[in-house]
Amino acid sequence: MFFEKTVESQTIDIAQLLLNPALRYFLAVAETLNFTRAAQQCRVRQPSLTRAIRELEEELGGALLCRERSHTHLTELGRSMLPLLKRCHASALDAKALAERRLRGEQAPLRLAISHTVSMDLLAGHLMALNRKFPALEIGYLRGTAAEIVDRLEKGEAELAIAGPLGADRRRMHRLALFDEDFVLAVSECHPCAGQAIELSQLRDVPLMIRPYCENHPDIADLFGRAGIDPGKACHVMQDKDAIAFISAGLGACVIPESVGAGRGIRTVAVSGMKLKRSVCLYAPAATERTPAAAALTGLLCSADWKGARRRTFQHRIAS
Repeated sequence: MFFEKTVESQTIDIAQLLLNPALRYFLAVAETLNFTRAAQQCRVRQPSLTRAIRELEEELGGALLCRERSHTHLTELGRSMLPLLKRCHASALDAKALAERRLRGEQAPLRLAISHTVSMDLLAGHLMALNRKFPALEIGYLRGTAAEIVDRLEKGEAELAIAGPLGADRRRMHRLALFDEDFVLAVSECHPCAGQAIELSQLRDVPLMIRPYCENHPDIADLFGRAGIDPGKACHVMQDKDAIAFISAGLGACVIPESVGAGRGIRTVAVSGMKLKRSVCLYAPAATERTPAAAALTGLLCSADWKGARRRTFQHRIAS
């Protein structure tokens, strides 16, 4: 009855034992049944070990050890508490080891926010290289629009983001440019416009699709406005794979980043007067310290041969 009352009333205190060296001292005495050898094992002076164990006994409300001259043994309370305190100690060691691995960047999760408009084909090789450097690394991927990505970064739900222009406050966000690319008018290979140049005004005669989730959507809408095209009459698609499927099937044309549509049974059309570019950047909150994994990925992305990567991605898509 005394033990049940003690455990119930001291639950919080037992949790606090995880950081108490007296826990380690008690387990050493319980193993050796000798205060002198236990102090040597713990590399502490015997009076300090004895004092810490007494304080532990006061916290738990009863004696854990019985000291009879040269003979030391566990009390009934000590025997009852021993399995629980062993688990507490094991948990403390596990917590310390986990903290050390995370501080070294070996196991800390890395959360990435990636724009709907950035192809994972361009990032897969760099993420594989990061995984080789940190084999136990957990990587979480979050897809989103510009507004959603900024929100995730500001709330700490993502550590890094890869996207086109976000329009975020530069004082709160670090931005590193990765590569620039053109927007192109993409059509199927059997489309009447494939392989020929057209005027901007001729877009009025081409069934078009709109990608409202694109970071550069306002620029594209402005382009359509200058061509006399009502964006509201265009077909709205909500993800790039749908746009690619529709274009490949000959159901319409779409203004998309060059890296998105390259090679998937699609041809690009030169449009006179259409000069649209975007910068794909790596973003991070300015006030947040980077983890080792995030720093390593930043180095990989900033030193990458993006021109070559886009060329290889194009060739891979053609081959497949």
